[in-house]
Amino acid sequence: MEYSTAKLVQKIGEEEINEGDFLLSQCQHLIADDDTIYVSTVINRNIRAIDAKSGQFKRDIGEIGFSDESINMAAGMAFFGDNLIMVADLNGNKVQYHNKITGDYVKKFDADFYFPACVSVSKSNNVYIGEVGDENKKIRCFNTELVEVCSAAVAGDRSLTGINYLVHDNVNNRVIASDSDDGFVHVFSSNLEHIFSISEDDSDSGQLNNPSGVAVDKDGNILICDLGNNAVKVFDKNGKFLSELGGSSFLNPYDVFFSVNGSVLVLDGDGISGWSRIQVFKV
Repeated sequence: MEYSTAKLVQKIGEEEINEGDFLLSQCQHLIADDDTIYVSTVINRNIRAIDAKSGQFKRDIGEIGFSDESINMAAGMAFFGDNLIMVADLNGNKVQYHNKITGDYVKKFDADFYFPACVSVSKSNNVYIGEVGDENKKIRCFNTELVEVCSAAVAGDRSLTGINYLVHDNVNNRVIASDSDDGFVHVFSSNLEHIFSISEDDSDSGQLNNPSGVAVDKDGNILICDLGNNAVKVFDKNGKFLSELGGSSFLNPYDVFFSVNGSVLVLDGDGISGWSRIQVFKV
């Protein structure tokens, strides 16, 4: 796949948007299925569902609050099964399940968390959750019975400083985790044993400056949102830099996701003025 010549095919949200626009809020995480894009919003603190074709608002998911059923600060999301979305409630110290079609609350993940920031689910339904609390900066893995089976607080000789984004690589059965504050993207086995890292010190244009969202394509290539360089960078499965995603420019790219049809979705925006947008690319 040649990412440098990717074609921009759709924009949802713009730098100049009207008051009341559903993206008039800083958004930092996204996932998408065949007809809906889901973003977590900082100001509204919930999940917003957007029609993938028209770009129009569909529904809000989650009410702000402190109960088990409420969301205090939505962060990372992942699909679970056919109809559920898992949501990491960062400030609520919990992970929830919601019906992705109706938006209704279903249940809470039965475990204690300390500032969970991101969640990913493998195709065998193992669940990986990244926590960023001062005393709990680690990745945790739960099996299909939702029993915690392993965790990682270090990657090689480096302690994790806060995993805000992660994705399970279903091609190679491993976990890609972005440690933004430390400037590293770490690759772990499915049992959270460290394999290798991609860092800000890597040579050439593959250098990272505040990495954020990560995604993996069908060939196992790794896409990394590089906040500090306003780029989305592509590395092969061994961590070798290949290219940058072309077709448009970015401002603070926070997250990247592959749609069901293979399109690349990039969420970027300006946290100061508050706008966000989603750019969709064909590769």
